[in-house]
Formats: sequence, structure tokens, C-alpha cells
Amino acid sequence: MPEWTVVTVIVTLVGLFAAIIKPLINLNTTLTTLITELKALRNDFKEHTEDNSASHRRLRGAVDDLDARIDNHEVRLTIVEEFVK
Repeated sequence: MPEWTVVTVIVTLVGLFAAIIKPLINLNTTLTTLITELKALRNDFKEHTEDNSASHRRLRGAVDDLDARIDNHEVRLTIVEEFVK
């Protein structure tokens, strides 16, 4: 009987070891995949932020140009209104 008890204990320990190691390996794989995806998202976000900043600079320049044109038109309208009076 003691031999079978030793075999049973060894089989039980191997089963317990396998039951603990399998989820740990899956967890490690999942964490590695998530870290990789997070790095990719961080790079994408950085690229979009840079593109967004460039677009905003371009739009601000266009708004400033239009503002100058509107001011010029206001001056021209004022001159025409004074001439008509």
C-alpha cells in the first residue's frame, strides 16, 4: 500500500502543478498580446495627435487669411458708403 500512496501523491502533485501552470501560461500569453496591442495603439495615437496638430495649424492659418480678407472688405465697404453719402 505505501507504494500506491506515493504514486497517488506524485500523480496528485503533477495534476496540481499542471492545473496551476496552464492558467499562468495563458495569462502570460494574454498579457504579452495586450502589451503589444497597447504599444501599437500608443503609436497610432501619437501619429493622430501629430496629424491633428498639423491640421489645426493649417486651419488657423486659413482662418487668419480669411480674417484679413474680411477686414479688407470692411474697409472697402466703408469707403464706398462714404462715397455714396
